[in-house]
Amino acid sequence: MLSLAKKPELTQPTLEYGRVTGREGAFFIVAGAFGEYRTETAVSCLLAPHVGDEVLTVLNGERDCYILSVLKRQAEKVTSNELLFSGPVQMHIQDGGFNLSSEKAVSFAAGTELAMAAPKMTLHAGQAQATVERFSFLTSFFNGTMKEAKVVAGKVEHVFQRLTERLTNSCRFVSEHEEIQTGSTRYLVEENLTMHSKNAMHMAEELVSINAEQIHLC
Repeated sequence: MLSLAKKPELTQPTLEYGRVTGREGAFFIVAGAFGEYRTETAVSCLLAPHVGDEVLTVLNGERDCYILSVLKRQAEKVTSNELLFSGPVQMHIQDGGFNLSSEKAVSFAAGTELAMAAPKMTLHAGQAQATVERFSFLTSFFNGTMKEAKVVAGKVEHVFQRLTERLTNSCRFVSEHEEIQTGSTRYLVEENLTMHSKNAMHMAEELVSINAEQIHLC
């Protein structure tokens, strides 16, 4: 139960200092010179009040009261400072840039969608981690430089018009079956070509040609 003070006769808005003693939904309970009364934050008061904060309020003759600003708070009792908005918010900087920095962490969270758009984007991080349930990537040109890469996937499907690879060494281990279907295949080896298997079978519908200075069949 609030201790209602005698309604003051205010002919014009009056400013006074108060202390937040409680909260009821979107309203705050403030104790001041006129007693304890229920108030709400003004639109210009962006910092959400906490219990124990010293605030500046304004009262008028209709008993309406608004918190104009938070003057002082006990830092040891506050876990975070919260900017409070009601409705859509848009920030526009006409001249110059916008820089957001923090000595610790910066996080962004959205209930439905998070979008970023810029002609140029730069990202620098010592370590990065991303968890995406479904990922779609579209670009006209991609250039990547990696010192080491490791990919673990259950199934991978590549579709290319043209694929060119330049490798110093290449090793591939297939534990079960490998099948290659091409229109034509050509191998160019500068030195030795070695093929080893337990069983080998070569089939051709028309012609098999072997051309060499020496041919050894054992």
